Amino acid sequence: MAGSLLKLVVITPETKVVDTPADSLRFPLTDGSIGVLPGRAPLIARLGAGELVVTTAGTEQVYYVENGFVQIKDSTVSLLTDYCRLASGLSVGDAEKGLARAEAREAASSDEKELVTNAKRTAKQRLATARKYASRA
Repeated sequence: MAGSLLKLVVITPETKVVDTPADSLRFPLTDGSIGVLPGRAPLIARLGAGELVVTTAGTEQVYYVENGFVQIKDSTVSLLTDYCRLASGLSVGDAEKGLARAEAREAASSDEKELVTNAKRTAKQRLATARKYASRA
């Protein structure tokens, strides 16, 4: 598959955020991270929170994504995600406020405990990414 490209499509509940060709991709799953090259076997997985790195012609474009699903079929990689922004566009102040809200939240029941834990983990990841790319904006 030399010379072939991936097609990346990222969709949030509001809009299609990204629709672009790519040489390679890296993004978080709930149980680790994955790198994708053309010719990858089909896959459906749960998307985690963190950096989506899109490499095209040796140039990297970095987005921050939060939770959802990924499908890889043929040369198309589709991410359905709750949230996607350029990493350099994240606000450290907003991320700090989001983390404070997540840390103040308490589980009302044992069923909510996992949701609260995930919200805190996601907020911490968003803040870490915002801080990492703040100086590059």
